[in-house]
Amino acid sequence: MVNQTKSPKFRTLKSFPKDFMACSEIFEENMKEKIEENETWEPEKFENNFKTREIRTIQDKKTKQIIGFFQVQYRKELTYIKNLQIQTQYQNKGIGTQILKTIQNEANEKKLPKLKLKIFQNNQSINFYENFGFRITKKLDSKYIMEL
Repeated sequence: MVNQTKSPKFRTLKSFPKDFMACSEIFEENMKEKIEENETWEPEKFENNFKTREIRTIQDKKTKQIIGFFQVQYRKELTYIKNLQIQTQYQNKGIGTQILKTIQNEANEKKLPKLKLKIFQNNQSINFYENFGFRITKKLDSKYIMEL
């Protein structure tokens, strides 16, 4: 049986310092357990990496609530996806795929068609990225490098 749940309407917005708390809570909800399985949880790391010029929030159009965020660095040879986080109740509804398509389109416009990310080996999202076309290109201690 195919899941008939309709994807919520959302929009992406430039992030501002005021978005930090909502993004931090989503990151902690999604990643704390995975991080603790591999290293020490240090919330200040997220704060130190919260660069509004790289981050866009994902907002539910109906409720205006931040339901996720993504963080991308455009480098001279590739596009690096530092984070793609969506609240648990909004996952598996097509939002992540739409965000990856947006990132891919922007990368192509910037003539940076190679996408790269780092992911914990124990992260179930590996399948999501593989279904999109990413492949594991390198194994690190507790993470994989994936590229498209």
